[in-house]
Amino acid sequence: MARSRRNTPHGSSSSRPPGSTGSRQDASLRAEKTDRASPPPTEGRSFNAFRLIILPSIGLVILLLFTQGWFMLADSVTEGWTRWAAAQKTNGWTITTDPPQRRGYPVKVDIGLPSLRITGPAGGLEAQSASLTFNGWAPGTPIFRITGPVTLTLADGQKLSGAVEEAKGTLTQSTTGIALSVIITNFRGRQMTTGVPVSLDSLTLTVDPLTSGAGAPDRTPVYRLAGAIKALTLPQTVTGQFGTALTEAVLQGEIRGPFVVPGTGGAKGPATLVQALKTWRDGGGTLEVQRLYVDWAPLKIGVAGTMALDEGLQPEGAFSTSINGLVPMLDRLERQGVVRGRDASIARVLLGAMGQRGADGSVTHSLPLSIQNQKLTVGPVPLIQMPPVRWGADMPVPEAGTPGSAPQTPPGVTD
Repeated sequence: MARSRRNTPHGSSSSRPPGSTGSRQDASLRAEKTDRASPPPTEGRSFNAFRLIILPSIGLVILLLFTQGWFMLADSVTEGWTRWAAAQKTNGWTITTDPPQRRGYPVKVDIGLPSLRITGPAGGLEAQSASLTFNGWAPGTPIFRITGPVTLTLADGQKLSGAVEEAKGTLTQSTTGIALSVIITNFRGRQMTTGVPVSLDSLTLTVDPLTSGAGAPDRTPVYRLAGAIKALTLPQTVTGQFGTALTEAVLQGEIRGPFVVPGTGGAKGPATLVQALKTWRDGGGTLEVQRLYVDWAPLKIGVAGTMALDEGLQPEGAFSTSINGLVPMLDRLERQGVVRGRDASIARVLLGAMGQRGADGSVTHSLPLSIQNQKLTVGPVPLIQMPPVRWGADMPVPEAGTPGSAPQTPPGVTD
């Protein structure tokens, strides 16, 4: 009888009894690979949600808050400029611009002031491009800047038109007052009616507060002044009796007494410049000129002394001077008809006796200089009839015959 044969499916392996060693090892390896391949499902989903949703949301919120803060500060600066410009009408000044432009996001707040126009008692200014800037979001340090084409209108109506590389003013508020810095560089232009060239290499001015001016005694320094002019050329119609080229001018001095900048003294402080000057004058305020040097052909002048304001708020003062070129200046005044020939001859005799001749042949005079009733006198020589100064629209025009009004023509000076 034939032997029976068990058929086995092709390719199948022989079965292993349950619980064998090989079976347990295979299960263990499969479990270990599964553990290493993926983290717990809940932990992975949380990490991805934080990275893809929460982090960008936080960044977006910060950006929105930053942007909102920038626009709030820009709006505040614009509104502050508008209020300040409107307030200057009390001082007789009108300041207008085309609609301000907000610029500089995100590193600074820069308010463009296109077509700036300023007019007032002392003249006017027109500038195509002006701006008010706060760098680094520093609200206490505004920077006012003008660049490009400008037109200056002088008090007598003459217009000077040209372009300036930069005119920059910075204000810094401190516990003792307001510090001011002004820098003007490279103005080139012409007198509009005659075409005569006008130029300025540089002008600098700094005003630093030393102590609060409110209630300060009359001899207490409250502000320190420093200024300089380099290479200023003006038309003869502007300079008058002087030459057209001012080579250099340097000023160092102090404001002493109870002077408070208008608008900074609170409810009791002065609202206008005229009010501030009246309080300063009545409190014995003075301007101490520690050094004033002017190289303005044909004169070179060194001046030191004290200036104040009279009852009409006009400058008055007494100074010591060292003057080189006084005789050539006297000759110029005689040619222009400002000093009569007879008076000029007498003055030359007096000046010749008082001068000291240097090795180069130039003569230096050490003489007193005074300003009183708008008359500038050097030694025995009345040089200039000074026009009255009107500090603001709230200042009445001085009446004839009173301090601060135009005096009668002194002997030796023609109208």
